[in-house]
Amino acid sequence: MSAVRFVILHEDDQTMFSDMNQLIDAFGKYFVVDSYSSRRVVSFDHDGKPFASYGRRGNGPGEYALPWNVDVSAEYVYIQDISQRKLIKYDHQGVFIDSKEIPFESKGFTLLKDGKILFKLEPSKETNYQLCVTDSMLTPLKYMLHYPDGYVGGWVTNNAFQKNKNGISYYCSPADTIYRLDYDGNLTGKRLLKFENGPYAYLFPLYLSASRVYSRCVYLLLVVSLAALAFPLSDSGGNELLCDFLRYPVFRHLSE
Repeated sequence: MSAVRFVILHEDDQTMFSDMNQLIDAFGKYFVVDSYSSRRVVSFDHDGKPFASYGRRGNGPGEYALPWNVDVSAEYVYIQDISQRKLIKYDHQGVFIDSKEIPFESKGFTLLKDGKILFKLEPSKETNYQLCVTDSMLTPLKYMLHYPDGYVGGWVTNNAFQKNKNGISYYCSPADTIYRLDYDGNLTGKRLLKFENGPYAYLFPLYLSASRVYSRCVYLLLVVSLAALAFPLSDSGGNELLCDFLRYPVFRHLSE
């Protein structure tokens, strides 16, 4: 790590948000998802200046009830509404393009190569798989990774997918394994997290002692940190974003 730069996001009326449930750095901009408070998706340039807002709360075209996840291509911004089970597409300036119904229960997605999309599935009577790759029309192409026996759901994993130049890492709480996939959606490896014996063992009781609501933040920070160990920062293309939960909307931009 050679430099740390603090970036203050200068919100205006169009880009104001309360909480930061997802933060990604893509195509020269920071994209922020506030899922619960203001229920907005907004973007800022790398100097922290407001850039655009994407959609708004509602049930009409280009609107969402519960924006959960965002991912970005060179042309478009995609937002997943987990309440209305749809994937909404905008251009980078925030103009609504179209939306498609998601054919299964899902909390999380990431864009792959050639227009394909990788979704994190919720356990259901129809399927017990964790992952599904679809084409650009959201037609399922393949399913992967069974949920373990006895898994009943109810756990929440923000940022289930993390990207770097070498691939995608996937984690679903409360499992003890981080998986690696390539940009074609193929599983390429996994890393087992052994909390009880390693140098991070003291963090495991901290997670267990936290309330279920609060533990979401604790466990997210813990898993993101351990994901960096499983797939080191040297693989990441040089950037890592760490959100400061106590000083919104300030975060640290770390450069390798």
